[in-house]
Amino acid sequence: MKNVKINRRKFLATGIGFTLGGCTSNSFKPDSRQPAMSPLEFLRSQKLSNDIGELRDDKRPYEAVVVGSGYGASVIAARLAPHFKDLCVIERGREFLPGDFPTTMMGLMGAVRSMVNPLGLIDISSGTDVDIVCGNGLGGTSLINAAIAIKPEKNVFFADVWPREIQEAAKNGTLDKYYDVAESVLKPKVIIRDGETPKSDNHRMITQQMKRKWGALSLNIRPPNFSPRLNEYGYPQGPCLQCGDCCGGCNFGAKNTLQSNYLAMAKNNGAKIFTTLDVASIRKVKDGYLVHATYLGGSRLSFHTIKARHVFVGAGSKGSTHILFRSQGDSMQFSKTLGSRLSANGDVMGMAYNTRYKNNILGMAWNPERLSNLNRPGPIIASYADYRNPSLEGDVNSQFLLLDGVIPSALRSITAKGIAKYILNKEKYDFSDDQKKRIELDLNSNDTADMNSGAMNHSMLYFACGHDSSGGKYVYNKYLKTMNYKWPQVVHEPTFLRINSVMHGFAETMGGVFIPNPRTHVFGHNIQATHPLGGCPMGNNVDEGVVDHLGRVFNAKGGLHENLYVVDAATIPHSLAATPLLTITALAERIADKVRGS
Repeated sequence: MKNVKINRRKFLATGIGFTLGGCTSNSFKPDSRQPAMSPLEFLRSQKLSNDIGELRDDKRPYEAVVVGSGYGASVIAARLAPHFKDLCVIERGREFLPGDFPTTMMGLMGAVRSMVNPLGLIDISSGTDVDIVCGNGLGGTSLINAAIAIKPEKNVFFADVWPREIQEAAKNGTLDKYYDVAESVLKPKVIIRDGETPKSDNHRMITQQMKRKWGALSLNIRPPNFSPRLNEYGYPQGPCLQCGDCCGGCNFGAKNTLQSNYLAMAKNNGAKIFTTLDVASIRKVKDGYLVHATYLGGSRLSFHTIKARHVFVGAGSKGSTHILFRSQGDSMQFSKTLGSRLSANGDVMGMAYNTRYKNNILGMAWNPERLSNLNRPGPIIASYADYRNPSLEGDVNSQFLLLDGVIPSALRSITAKGIAKYILNKEKYDFSDDQKKRIELDLNSNDTADMNSGAMNHSMLYFACGHDSSGGKYVYNKYLKTMNYKWPQVVHEPTFLRINSVMHGFAETMGGVFIPNPRTHVFGHNIQATHPLGGCPMGNNVDEGVVDHLGRVFNAKGGLHENLYVVDAATIPHSLAATPLLTITALAERIADKVRGS
């Protein structure tokens, strides 16, 4: 067969047309309010960002500037846009729409942010002991996360590292109110059904054999039976196709990313949203703050100074911490705790390789038409084994969730072949004839569809989120203006050792081989933080934290820096043993509520 060049956008449009009800690209009509258009045109029909020419300079101040567009920043923008006369959002990355996300290895490599590709979707940075992975685009990490909405156990907030007000709000139930508000906007739902996704069904079976509670996760994803339409915020969305590519970016508009809810709400409420603006620093002046930023979206870099009375920093754990480090100087001094309490939220990855069960863990978005068969992996993470119950564990810090996983379609081939080669170089594994055939199939197949019967699709990818000591630290080099991430001996923390031991037990029960995270055990000794927390931790005072319980920044000279806030994961001083997006959102809702009432 001759090689045929395929236009990726046209390929996706055809696949989306097939999967959204078999409509032809010329006749698709989501609902009566929309003109006839192709499915991909519909999903790409709403743009939130403003033209850079609309950005004001420091001669025309804003009432408020929100730096970043992740969960904390988007909540603040949505809720406070009606409260302030003028509010703008500044995001470092660009606006991504369905059809823009990578589905091939080459596309994934091109999506990694770097000095030569500053607008790349995926931001991966390595420190001495920790790798940090986050999203870089409008909507922040919501673009590439698993969209899991789950509350931590309430006793997590009873730890002394939390400010007294947060401890009290957790005990008296007022914190629950903000979780409810967050869920009302993010719309989490359980979207898997029994017998539909083998990986989750098998995860349940093995979890119950291990005498643990299994649960289906609530996900910020539209279910498979969702009718393509404009949602309640006027943003176009489609149904989940259960392709498993949530963390590569959803090309089908099913994920409830922040673009589809809080950012759309902010736009509807009058906020101006500017992308490709990288904030360098913030300087305090007599009547507010100057935000210094570099515009990355043009043919040349350009530099902008934005002035505002109120500044809300929500650039993520790494981003917010770095901005405050760069902003420290004569005009502002912060707590000596800046950079402390870096947590990986107990993130661990491992694999039960080549088990006796076909689990369907290979992402399928590389060919949407194949999603009509029985190989759908389902959402990238859909269920959990619960190791959090204090009555069973006795110690809060030993709690964790063990999650099932999918390998994104962009990585399916290289991962299957790479692990097959790695395993064949090991002499200690005694595989059955069937297992050997599956390994050979992965190793020799040139058609990624053939791998559906291979060793990788008979494996189980595990993720865990639990508790760690929050003992990491962001270390700033003021001369190079760079940050390092240090956490000596982190891989030997009891939580990580225990989670690996439990994963090992699951692998043996499934009749497979346990493979720990290669980044920790083969290619160095770093842990990978996909849910980094801390850096600007909350505290009761300037000696205990960078911000108070409402994200207000402490002044090292006493009191607060008036109208300066940090509103995201950077403020969380303790690991959660749950994915943090719902907690970040709830805490930001609480901040917005207090600001409106002040």
